[in-house]
Amino acid sequence: MCGGDDKLDYRSAWETEEAPLDVSADPAGGSVTGGSVTDGTTTQPAVIGKSIFDYADDLAVQVPTSCFRNGICHECIVEIQQGMEGLAPRTKPESFLRENYRLACQARVIDPNVDVAFAPLRRTPKILTVTEEKETALDPVVTRRGDDIFYDGEQVDQFRGHVYGLAIDLGTTTVVMDFVDLETGKSVHVCSFENPQRFGGSDVMHRISYDGAFEDELWNAIINAVNHEIMDWCERTGTVRQEIYEIVVAGNATMRDLFFRLDVQSIGQKPYKSQIENEYLAGERETTALTIGTRRLGLRANPKARVYGMPLIASHVGGDVAADLATVELAAQPGVSMLVDVGTNTEVVVAGNGRMITASCPAGPAFEGGGIQYGMPGYEGAIDSLKWDGEDGRFAWSTIGDTAPQGICGSG
Repeated sequence: MCGGDDKLDYRSAWETEEAPLDVSADPAGGSVTGGSVTDGTTTQPAVIGKSIFDYADDLAVQVPTSCFRNGICHECIVEIQQGMEGLAPRTKPESFLRENYRLACQARVIDPNVDVAFAPLRRTPKILTVTEEKETALDPVVTRRGDDIFYDGEQVDQFRGHVYGLAIDLGTTTVVMDFVDLETGKSVHVCSFENPQRFGGSDVMHRISYDGAFEDELWNAIINAVNHEIMDWCERTGTVRQEIYEIVVAGNATMRDLFFRLDVQSIGQKPYKSQIENEYLAGERETTALTIGTRRLGLRANPKARVYGMPLIASHVGGDVAADLATVELAAQPGVSMLVDVGTNTEVVVAGNGRMITASCPAGPAFEGGGIQYGMPGYEGAIDSLKWDGEDGRFAWSTIGDTAPQGICGSG
């Protein structure tokens, strides 16, 4: 990319077994000879004019994009691990890239006799995971009486040693999971990761469009990621997943409903309301909150555990803001107060005189680097601080991870 990239975590290693192919005609009209294109797992013949993104589609390799493959969003960066000479020169949208990095939508085959190997860029972002302990009276829906575990008054299990709950902050870009001891109210473990649904686009509108074309792909991605974190924590601590009795999910309307495997197409069309909100407004349900068994969602927890989705407020203002309001008790603050939840999808709530007014807007490009020449998300190597040093007459800057600069993130 824009500098040294020696600590990248790629999807997989690659190997190429050279096997010459007979010259033939490609159905799409391109020229096919002895070259190939591989992602390290599967190989296809090299075809003149075909882009690396086209191959990613054919090979079922997930590559993110939010600009309909026009080279604007800078999200589809791939490493060309072999055969750069078989691809067309960099285009103007790729001018910020260096070494063996290309935009998958721009890199096209020009020599069908060259073997090309590529890998999507996979890096671990720097995510803040600070838990603030707040004194509050406990009133959990999951309780223990002697050796019996009850969920909302119904016996569901025998005591196994712990009674855990899991809170998931399901952001469009970032996911944070907080494992909580439901008997003490204390956080016992916090983990975070980049939302694996990013291959469907960096904002909610692109995710909605993607889910309409490829049903359940985004749902599978997030469920698998959450299950991975649950099992990783269990293995490292000796916990059994059956000790998790409740999971609470907070996210905007699109993220929450994708998690619950619901149709999200109505959220992307005027008046931008979810299926659940429409049912609530029609008097078909008492609340926009959701409750479902973990087994129906394929989550690895106690088989009788329940998943609770925080209620939606309106349109794109979802359960994440409901969680914010419950935490800070905005309505109880004196005078006029304002809550701002800045993220890929940003919400603002103004409270005063017994009323609350809210609005939302996308803010992701300002922080994720979309449409900015040297912009990038908050990954290692992103310039996150820039200050003018009057004495030295120069700028002082820092990068995430204190590594060589590769681009600029929002705070930079």
